[in-house]
Amino acid sequence: MPDRLRSLPGRLADACLRWQCRVAGLVSIQGHHVFVPGLGEASTVIDAGAHTGAFSREVVGRFGCLCHALEPVPELLARIEETPRLRPLRLALGGSDGEAVIHLSDHPEANSLYAPVANQFGSRGSLTTRMSALESLLREMGLPRLDLLKLDIEGAEIAVLDAVSDETLAAIGQITVEFHDFLPGSADGAAIERLKRRLRQAGFLGLVISRPAGDHSDTLFLNRRLLRLGPGTRLNLFLMSRVTLELRRLLHRVRAWIS
Repeated sequence: MPDRLRSLPGRLADACLRWQCRVAGLVSIQGHHVFVPGLGEASTVIDAGAHTGAFSREVVGRFGCLCHALEPVPELLARIEETPRLRPLRLALGGSDGEAVIHLSDHPEANSLYAPVANQFGSRGSLTTRMSALESLLREMGLPRLDLLKLDIEGAEIAVLDAVSDETLAAIGQITVEFHDFLPGSADGAAIERLKRRLRQAGFLGLVISRPAGDHSDTLFLNRRLLRLGPGTRLNLFLMSRVTLELRRLLHRVRAWIS
């Protein structure tokens, strides 16, 4: 079968996904999908693992949110310009409060609390920084509610979410997270499934946008108790999660098998 015909179902599924995202109000920002109707000038965002601030700047520029950009590596933090709506902070978000060792990687986006994650791309030493659990940070900032939490912290996502109480989860509008089960040798699968069950029980709707690739590198959780998800939006998100993304995953596997 010619390649152009063999890839046609995949292209159609991709087009359907793009249409469903647009209808549901989802956009991708620096590889993280977010729910647009839940964001505006009155919204507060925490960007954990801000790197050089690309996600933070785009969120502020698009929606006018107040964004706290958390980055523990000084040389990266220095590249985030502070503005009235963008506030850089040298901090590692983790599962507890105290000091933490950040393992520096030759890959600038792979610095991590976990040496095996950073060292997969080559090691360039380590540094010590302040670490805070999310609840402690929210108390410190005086934030009773968080509209968007973005987690891209090189393997520490599970520890952060495990440490969050149900009460704090209930006050978060949406969570966009890059889990790192795509890394070779990752054993996070069971923990991720456990977290998905817990968030579902807490009232969140989970969407694994990266499901066709077989991992959770682009996962979005929407708090149905805080966000206005009408019947049409809920149906569209359900079909996206249970039909279109699953179909795209199967097509991806079939194409890999016949290649």
